[in-house]
Amino acid sequence: MSCPPDWPAVSLLVTLGSLIGNRCGIRPKQMDTSWLEVPNLWGAIVAEPSSLKTPALNAALLPLQRLEDAARREFDQSNRLHEAAAEVLKARKEAIKKKLAKAADKGDEPELQRLQIELAELEAVAAPKARRYIVNDTTVEKLIELQNQNPHGLLMFRDELTGLLMSWEKHGREGDRQFFLEAWTGTSEYRSDRIGRGSLYVPRCCLAVLGGIQPDRLAQYLHQTLNGGNDGMTQRFSLLAWPDPVRYNYVDEVPDLSGQLDVVELLRRLDQFDPVQLGATLLSENAIPSFQFSATAQEVFVSWLIAWQRDLEDTDEAPALVQHLAKYRKLYPALALLFHLIQVVGGQAASGPVSSEAAKLAGQWCTYFAAHAQRVYTYGAGVGGGVATLGERIKEKQLPDCFTLRDVQRKNWQGLSNYSSVRDALEGLVEADWIREAAPMPAAGTGRPRSAAFEVNPRLFPPIV
Repeated sequence: MSCPPDWPAVSLLVTLGSLIGNRCGIRPKQMDTSWLEVPNLWGAIVAEPSSLKTPALNAALLPLQRLEDAARREFDQSNRLHEAAAEVLKARKEAIKKKLAKAADKGDEPELQRLQIELAELEAVAAPKARRYIVNDTTVEKLIELQNQNPHGLLMFRDELTGLLMSWEKHGREGDRQFFLEAWTGTSEYRSDRIGRGSLYVPRCCLAVLGGIQPDRLAQYLHQTLNGGNDGMTQRFSLLAWPDPVRYNYVDEVPDLSGQLDVVELLRRLDQFDPVQLGATLLSENAIPSFQFSATAQEVFVSWLIAWQRDLEDTDEAPALVQHLAKYRKLYPALALLFHLIQVVGGQAASGPVSSEAAKLAGQWCTYFAAHAQRVYTYGAGVGGGVATLGERIKEKQLPDCFTLRDVQRKNWQGLSNYSSVRDALEGLVEADWIREAAPMPAAGTGRPRSAAFEVNPRLFPPIV
């Protein structure tokens, strides 16, 4: 599909993490066991409309969808057996009731007592529960019900995340946002008490989120985050990728079916593995089984954490971006555990503590995602991304060396379609010394002055030697 490899990579990481959910976690410190992280991750890919982000996401989700289809077939079979068992139970009860009526007519007390015990001992077979992996469009109330049936976690997939984000703004759905905020950790309990809805409770909310979003829609949401509306929701999308577009190349070849089957088998193993057998420790009966770093991996992690935290303390980046990067305290150990388990269940590494190789790989991915977060928040700070967009167009020489505000507005570029957005973008580029204001030029044939003109800084285009 000539799409950036970042897209299926993010999708697969979120998918694999959702399969593990809160079945196990990692305790990043050796002595302090109170810090626990589970590999429940949120991811989003940023892309323009019609850029094939949906087919790329769906392709990466296909292995998980196969597990969902298999679970649905198993549930349908179990449900048919349950319905048959329910009919048998109903028939037995009817037969006992007929015997009871006859015994009552005869006044046979011993028989009545025997039939009473026989009727009481008939137990209904519990209805089967459907194993679910993916949810798309559902209310929080239904999500809580599904979480109770699937306590280790679910994946919320939305082709367009904007619909999910906007649904939290609707009247009467204010509590939905809080539910998602708490479901990100994968270990927090959630209680909801409502008149007419009763009481709902989940001992450990665990919900992964994945989807795509368009830059302009993201800019609108980031504008709220960067201007006083920050509740930490945006920062939870740690696997946030906005890669450079890939130049289209027509490809028509047989898909790698063997590779697809390998991924399906990997997901199946991750869905069924026993954490304790692979080296996790169970600190108490109701605790989440937990792994720890190996001695060398612990040194790698501590070195990374100290450097990361101190860089955040000394940075002058926007507070929202700093808060985003601060949540990598969860991302790093979660990714390290995820990479370790992939290696172990795939037969490429021994069970036991998280390896230094997995820890180093997690650090590399954190560096990668930090660069994308920088791009995203810079775009949001540029008033809908107008500064970044206009800067790119100038570098591509899509405007003359001297141009006006109206020249830009006529282009109708995304994020630069109205007067105020163009004006703010121009002011941002003037401040960055990319352009400067020039004397107004007279309009052709009228003698009237044109609107203020802007000149491009020639240093943007160094001479070719």
